[in-house]
Amino acid sequence: MTKNRLKRSSFNHLAKQLERTQTSFLPRTPEEQKPLQDAEEWNSQLSKVLFVTDMPGVTSKREQQDAVLKNLTLEMMHQDYNASVWTHIYTDGSSDGAIKNGGSGILVRYPDGHTLSRSLPAVELSSNYRAELTALREAVSLVSEHPPSHAVFLTDCRSAVQSLQSPKEQLERDTQRLLCTLSQSTNVAVQWIPAHCGLSGNEEADRLAKTGSHLEQTRPTVSYSEAKTLVKRHYQTTWNAQHSLPSDDQMPNLQRHQQTILFRLRTGHCRLRAHMHRLGLSHTPNCPCETGPQTPEHILQTCPLHQEARTDHWPQGATLQEQLWGTRDSLILTTSFIQATKLEV
Repeated sequence: MTKNRLKRSSFNHLAKQLERTQTSFLPRTPEEQKPLQDAEEWNSQLSKVLFVTDMPGVTSKREQQDAVLKNLTLEMMHQDYNASVWTHIYTDGSSDGAIKNGGSGILVRYPDGHTLSRSLPAVELSSNYRAELTALREAVSLVSEHPPSHAVFLTDCRSAVQSLQSPKEQLERDTQRLLCTLSQSTNVAVQWIPAHCGLSGNEEADRLAKTGSHLEQTRPTVSYSEAKTLVKRHYQTTWNAQHSLPSDDQMPNLQRHQQTILFRLRTGHCRLRAHMHRLGLSHTPNCPCETGPQTPEHILQTCPLHQEARTDHWPQGATLQEQLWGTRDSLILTTSFIQATKLEV
């Protein structure tokens, strides 16, 4: 039974493997590693900054149309941050694959109609979150040069607004500190808004952020949590690219027993000999036809023992992709073929 155990690697082996394969995300020198930070004392000036992470009437983009979200946002801004008094600062962040070439966009609209915009690089290794926070930090710094009486920072990154209330990373601490300084002379609010619902300011900040991602980048210092996020996102993106599934998969529209057959054929986790042999439950992986291992692909495509049933179901032939991922009728045909072979899968 020992040979059938799942093989596991120790923590040290996994750490060394990550160090070898993820050098682009991990610090290469001690100078690139951010030191651990002690918890800071509560900043009393923070109480002067208003943080808002929701909006009256807004539930989610899945439940509400963009036009509804846009109208609710405009109504909230008119009531709470009237443009005749408040300076509106839209910020947004962007990065390639959420792991590199970060860009930050800033759009400032003053009560007198004057506008100011900036496109900035957010550093070479950057998640979308870091790009968003960089945009906020630089926006606060920009507005602080000539502080208005009222300033509201509008971002579609809810997690950024939340983190500024109890910062853990240095970028969050720096942004919070700038907000506190600005609040000494300005009424300051940081307001979450829905993303991509047609707000001109938000859309313009998004465009500016994408422009910033194409500017020359610098190599950042990387904290442990940032490195972990970047490596995790890299593996997630790679896996999704290699295992992407059709968005119009028809399997959920089949009967339960048909779904079971298809799931087993797609995954290979079935009662055919090739899989049973791997589990130590069959003396051989080979098909009774003796032309190769008894796998789902072999049964569906080439096994001579089932050629007649195959021809009856697919007179013109069919690819494996069509048989396993095709239309609803194609999938039903595949399950019918398996039943005709009388194989237990």
